[in-house]
Amino acid sequence: MFTFLNTVSLFLFLISGVIYFGGLGWLTVGSLLRKDGIFKKKEHLTVLQELPVIITVGLIINYGLILIFRELSITIVIGIFLSLIGLCGYGLHFYRVHFRNTINAAYFTRVLCITFVCIYLLGPIISQPLEDWDARSNWFFPGRMIYVEGALNQSAGWNHEGMEFSHPYYPKLVPALAAQSAYVMGFWNEYLPKISLFFLLVPPVIWLFSFTGKSWSFLFLIFLFPFFFHKMLWNGYLDGYFALYFSISLLLFGRFLKYFHPVDMVGALVCLILLPYLKQEGVLALFSALTVMAVSLFMVRKEHPLNYRAIFTNIKHYIITIILLAPLFLWGIYKERWGLSSDIEPFAIDSFIRLTERIEEGDLWMILDYTQYMLNTALLILGIFYFALVALKKDFPVQALVVLLTALIYCGGLTFVDLIIPRDLELVLDTIKYRTMLSVNGLIYISCYFLFLKIEDRSVPPH
Repeated sequence: MFTFLNTVSLFLFLISGVIYFGGLGWLTVGSLLRKDGIFKKKEHLTVLQELPVIITVGLIINYGLILIFRELSITIVIGIFLSLIGLCGYGLHFYRVHFRNTINAAYFTRVLCITFVCIYLLGPIISQPLEDWDARSNWFFPGRMIYVEGALNQSAGWNHEGMEFSHPYYPKLVPALAAQSAYVMGFWNEYLPKISLFFLLVPPVIWLFSFTGKSWSFLFLIFLFPFFFHKMLWNGYLDGYFALYFSISLLLFGRFLKYFHPVDMVGALVCLILLPYLKQEGVLALFSALTVMAVSLFMVRKEHPLNYRAIFTNIKHYIITIILLAPLFLWGIYKERWGLSSDIEPFAIDSFIRLTERIEEGDLWMILDYTQYMLNTALLILGIFYFALVALKKDFPVQALVVLLTALIYCGGLTFVDLIIPRDLELVLDTIKYRTMLSVNGLIYISCYFLFLKIEDRSVPPH
């Protein structure tokens, strides 16, 4: 009986948490999704496009609240209050816009599939303890510090000399979320804090099922992520979720280039904004993707219904952008005040000296060898799809090109970081490189999806 009640309370907490983030997200970006002020043509917005956007935004807003108020108890109370306001607004919006469209067998089937995938991955998330060193020390040990302190304060000991192993300057979205979860449930152990990973999992799963179609390309897409990321979705490392959101962002942008639905562009940007809150490489990923996106939008501007004047003259867009980026700058301020700094300084003289020395010693070729080894399988599959495309005399899809260019820039940035990192290079390549290359692999697989879609000659409008 006690175990049954624990299970029920856990599921109620998970459902309540997702609803909580949805309310915070709608309160922030609801006005942007409710009215189409960016595009000249009206577009139908589906639930499976809308929900992951507001849940992901809710995760960012919750992190911002923790950075502002610091105390977990105060943050939870204020967050619930704001979420309830947002939920009232979204409930009214859902009834007016989506209610009739969702009462059908197709949506019910998709909801069942989304629920099944989430529960399937929830099993190993909560049943396997935190065992791997980096997962424990880099992301969940800081969460325990926040939980014990009851707040994200300097007094927790972030600048203690013994904390160097935990890289205390890392982003704190997941540690703070883990601490919140444990605070609400009333205890901390090696399992419960991993609930935070479930909240990160839900939006990408919903986004993937918005690409539903009776095609082999959809099956390729939907089976790719659970099997490719595998244990990186439940072992406590954030590399898997980082790669997942990075890949989803380019997947959404690719669909945007096909149908020009505003919510796909918003979703892509929200995914990218989340990345710096997961890992330090998020800034590099954000730069890589935004650079390629800007160039691609400029190249297709004549066929594009994008109203640039509406974008840059609407104060609402600036306010939402500032709100979503505020946690990044807040954490930067705290790091400066608390004396926390990264050991990687790309513009330092020592980094330049280390760069030249490693290039002269031939370390660049060693890094490239490791990189090529990590990308072998993905590049092989990409080559197969490419030659099939050539054999069928079909044009190379612009969406795949955009994704590959982003992967190339990001991979180049990672190579630069490897050359300047002030640690034993061989140790870094042996223990970390395979995780950082997950994102590049994920992007290559997304480009494979767009090639597969072109081969099938199918269009997959959002459902």
